[in-house]
Order: sequence, then C-alpha cells, then structure tokens
Amino acid sequence: MSQIRNGILVIIIIVFVIVAHSHFRKTSTTYNYIFSPSDLYHHLSEANFDLSETGLSKSLEIIHKYPGNHRIAILVEKPADPGVLYNSDFIVKVSISNDNDILFERTVSDSSAWFHGGSENSGFTLMDYIISNEQLLGVPLSAKIKVIEGSTEFTKQYGNQRVIINKTSDE
Repeated sequence: MSQIRNGILVIIIIVFVIVAHSHFRKTSTTYNYIFSPSDLYHHLSEANFDLSETGLSKSLEIIHKYPGNHRIAILVEKPADPGVLYNSDFIVKVSISNDNDILFERTVSDSSAWFHGGSENSGFTLMDYIISNEQLLGVPLSAKIKVIEGSTEFTKQYGNQRVIINKTSDE
C-alpha cells in the first residue's frame, strides 16, 4: 500500500513540475534567464537588407517563443569600432503587426543604439519592444521594415547589411 501511495505521489510531483515548467517558460523572464533554453537568443527572423535603397520594404514573419525584451536590428559587414557611432543619414520605418492591428511602430533616423558582437554580429538597433502578453507567444506576427530615405554613404562605409529580429537580455 505504501509503495502505491509513493508511486502516486511521484507521478503527481512529476506532472506538477512539467506544468509549472511550461507555465513559467511562457510567463517568466527570470525563469528563462536562470534556466536558459539553448535557443533563447537565436534570430527569430533575418534577411538581407540595403539601407541605400529608398523604398525598399521587407516583411518578415516572426513567432515569439519567450516573453521579454526583443529587438529589430541591422547587422553590418564592416562594423564601426566599439563606442563609435555609425554615420547615418537614412530614415527607416519599422512596424510589427498581427492580422489587423499595428502592435509596435517606430520611425528611425539615427543609429545611436549600436552594439558590438564581433565582426559577424555588430550593428545597431532599429527598435526595441517587449513581448509581455502571453497571448502573443506562438502567434505569427509580421514585421515590416521600410527604407523611407536611403543612404548610399552608409552602405559604402559599412558594407552589406542584414536585418535581424531576436530576443535580448531582460536585465
């Protein structure tokens, strides 16, 4: 009798842990920080981009897996030195929407939010946003990035660009 009771107790504990893990993975940035999944900071979407092409528009589908801070950023082929601002004379409009509504939107005319991640992962942030609503997790959203005013000088100086969307630190 005692073994059956212990077996049932173990099953209840296992089910509780699985349900709690699933819940916290979707709702707690601290839980995801402490127990980081291997794909936490992977790119949700990416594409080649060219800030010199006025009128260029890219639409990227994204599905957020984790709550917290995210960004849309431009990575460059020839990054500026750490701490040096990118010379920028472009205007870019960025938006994220579901089927009917624009959830986040920003017009960017500078590259002051730079980051340095080595030669492959350096650039600047176009827009930061927070996925705090569990209802947005696992839902396909559309990110649109449009060059309103292009900059051939930017492309000459920093080379080819890629637009990326990824989760960032919640610290």
